[in-house]
Amino acid sequence: MRLPNPPLLIVTDRRQARRGLPEIVGAALNGGCRWISLREKDLPDDEQVPLARLLLPLARRHGARLTLHGEAELAKLAGVDGVHLSSGSDPAEARALLGAHKLIGVSIHTATEAEAIDPATVD
Repeated sequence: MRLPNPPLLIVTDRRQARRGLPEIVGAALNGGCRWISLREKDLPDDEQVPLARLLLPLARRHGARLTLHGEAELAKLAGVDGVHLSSGSDPAEARALLGAHKLIGVSIHTATEAEAIDPATVD
């Protein structure tokens, strides 16, 4: 999948936010951001999915992408545009689950981890 244009990425953290995520995300999108990555991994799955589904229409109205940090299964359930996997996750498994049209990212902390990435699997 092609990266959003512009490839400006906003990563959420509601614990640091002074306003609600819908307001912050809306302002970022109004300002030209076209990629929001929901990173609220401290929330249980049954709270992350509704939050993603709340933000998804905002992203759609602006032609933006919404991705989720965590598990590919959760991203699929939420109906978002992709997933950012933790280091050590299996991007090929995520790609198989989400398909070629979704964004797949992976956290990388070492040169060895970077060398192991297959650019045909990870965006």
